[in-house]
Amino acid sequence: MKKIIVIDDDGSNLEVIGLILEHEGHQIHGFFDGTDLLKNVERIRPDLIIIDMMLNGEDGRELCKMLKIHPEFKNITVLMISIGNKEHLIADCLADGYIEKPFELETFTKLVNSFL
Repeated sequence: MKKIIVIDDDGSNLEVIGLILEHEGHQIHGFFDGTDLLKNVERIRPDLIIIDMMLNGEDGRELCKMLKIHPEFKNITVLMISIGNKEHLIADCLADGYIEKPFELETFTKLVNSFL
């Protein structure tokens, strides 16, 4: 069982992603924002982090970059997720991959599992 942190300010998205990944056998930890992100990552020790690019009052890319430059957490896989194809916007945050919303269930699970 892999541990995955999901950060999305939309409760519906958080719930759907959580249900999909739990069905795949993963342990999910969902958060609405990046408050205490480093503490949560240190406590949970996730195998993967999924961050929505546009959070309420926060830029998910900044959260990603904070993780990727942190010496202890830089090797944790981070996937960005957003509506529409904004993959070109994630290069500066050092994300390992990108998920476009809306996504097909099979495509989403294959992509996530490929990073695990």
